[in-house]
Amino acid sequence: MATCLPGGAPPLDLERIDRSMTYQPSQRVTISCGTVCLDFEQSPAKVIIIYNKKLDIYQLPKGRKNIGEGLEDAAMRETWEETGVTPRPLPLKVATRSTLPSKMKDTPEISSTEDSDSSADEGPIDPGLTTTLPNNEFIATVHYLDLQAATPDTEKTVFFFAAAADSTQPFGSHGQEDHEKLRAEWVDIDMALDLLRFEAEKNVVRKAVQDASRTGYRA
Repeated sequence: MATCLPGGAPPLDLERIDRSMTYQPSQRVTISCGTVCLDFEQSPAKVIIIYNKKLDIYQLPKGRKNIGEGLEDAAMRETWEETGVTPRPLPLKVATRSTLPSKMKDTPEISSTEDSDSSADEGPIDPGLTTTLPNNEFIATVHYLDLQAATPDTEKTVFFFAAAADSTQPFGSHGQEDHEKLRAEWVDIDMALDLLRFEAEKNVVRKAVQDASRTGYRA
């Protein structure tokens, strides 16, 4: 069943929407936040990753958000707690479906999608995206079963944000909890792509580098 929209827009396939829609109660949802924390002052650029001694793997810094905490704030806090590095949000030309503030909607160079860039996995940029405005929106999400949760069938969604920090500064004291056995390392981006255990996290790094390149940074 398709529903026609005003203005000549393509009809919506409501049956397809219904088939694709899923329900998950709050107790079976874990929201985590993390960063791709970069230092473009170095050549080649550096990215921070963590070695999980318990699992014997490398991964990106991330962790669960606190109640009432914003996603970006959670990402920055978790990065600090797991690495000892104090990150700052890195505005990039992130292609986003978040809506423009009303005061910007009539600004052609911002509201248009004049960039011809295409992401590796999304195809051509579409008119519903804002692509030319540097912003601090999340760069990607990762979804998987939360096998560490005691509640069966819990799903985890991780929101990743771009961040920046100074890789030449020593790691500071941080708030690692006793059960977290983590070691932070600054590495070249190519090395990070070799070391990271999960392909989805490698893709997050690639996306961050792509967005940074569109913004004018050079890795």
